[in-house]
Amino acid sequence: GQAGRTTFVVLNVGLSFLVGVMAPVLWTIQNMYVARCALCAASCSDDPEEMNRTTAAFNGIFFMFFQFAGALGTGTSTLVFALDNGGDSRTALFIVLGVLSLLGALGFLFIPQLPRSLAIPAIGAEDQSRSRREVADGAPEQRSGGCSQTLRLAVSDLRMGLFIPLIFVNGCFLAFQFGDYPKTFVTETLGPNWTGPGLLVFYLTNSAASVMWGFLIQRKFVGIWTAFVLAFLVQLMVLVVLIISSFGAIPFFR
Repeated sequence: GQAGRTTFVVLNVGLSFLVGVMAPVLWTIQNMYVARCALCAASCSDDPEEMNRTTAAFNGIFFMFFQFAGALGTGTSTLVFALDNGGDSRTALFIVLGVLSLLGALGFLFIPQLPRSLAIPAIGAEDQSRSRREVADGAPEQRSGGCSQTLRLAVSDLRMGLFIPLIFVNGCFLAFQFGDYPKTFVTETLGPNWTGPGLLVFYLTNSAASVMWGFLIQRKFVGIWTAFVLAFLVQLMVLVVLIISSFGAIPFFR
């Protein structure tokens, strides 16, 4: 009845809110930990760009597993709903995925701790080289500051200030990818049964591309700036195609 639908909506919105509140904590932990691991791995090199390349490679490996897990979850959900769309199968699926998510979150408690002396170095090549030498020599470094210091970077560091709009654009693009695109294009063009396979292709492609770009950057086949430009051009092409199709100019899009 109406009360059941209202409860369903409230639970969905409330749980989505909790996920949105806690996800930044996990992302912050992940970024700090991967960056510190990259600093450890790059500390033996005198190349000022080694830190950037190692960070790109480590992030590529992380997102390969992360996006593959998304593909695995999407594929499992699609298969379950295709075989049995009843209430019991949905409940069992949500329980299994919920338990896996809980185990993944608890897994953070068992991650080995890195030396407290490690700090994320400054962006400049000279500062990076000096920080790696200090790590290699065992000298203590200044630890990264708290949330207020991080927020001050938005106004005190020009590069960080310029990076913030890109972060918001990336968030908007992801909202479009997971919200409007499956509904407006995949469902309208192929039907609602293809929403899951469409997201599955996205996750698999993202997983493969993450490790590929990390490998290419670490091996010096491409630079970080070149990777940014190529990714921008591909995303721009996709958006242009979708915008044109929204006016009915492309026949295979409804």
